[in-house]
Amino acid sequence: MMLNDRWGKAQILALLLAALLLGAFLFYLLAATPQMKTYSLILFLLVLVIAIVFIALALWSKPAALEKKIQQAKERASTASLDELKQRYQEIYQQYLRLHEPEKQKFYSSVVELRQAIEEHLTSQRKLGETMVQAASGTFGERKQQYQQAQELFQTLPAGMQQEHSLHMAQVREQLEKGLKVK
Repeated sequence: MMLNDRWGKAQILALLLAALLLGAFLFYLLAATPQMKTYSLILFLLVLVIAIVFIALALWSKPAALEKKIQQAKERASTASLDELKQRYQEIYQQYLRLHEPEKQKFYSSVVELRQAIEEHLTSQRKLGETMVQAASGTFGERKQQYQQAQELFQTLPAGMQQEHSLHMAQVREQLEKGLKVK
């Protein structure tokens, strides 16, 4: 169970490094010859360097990785689909929850900003859907007005979401053009 979790693997690796470090130190203390003491000291220092690198990576990699994910999500916010944005946000939020409190404070505003952008896209998409339904019925003037409102909402959506709704927008536009030709 611990091996399936990334943090469980890190804990096991940390324990293994600590045991190797202790073993190398004991080997140094118990070495009988000066040559063995030299080899055990080299082994001890090597394991110590590996442990320091491991600790440094564990401490500094989480915030750096989160910052990179947030930046990528912000860049993709204007072109991604809603599902992709939601998935990215969930990954970011899960990683955010794993941070220590002082680190969380640094990223709080960015995470909230990303969430608000997704909520705005959701609201725009919902309004677009409602407007499209209204544009399919009513008098010609009402339908035309609803279509214009839908077109304005459509322009505010990211490219990925526009692609999802472009077929429906084209169908409503076609219906309006047919209504215009008949009258």
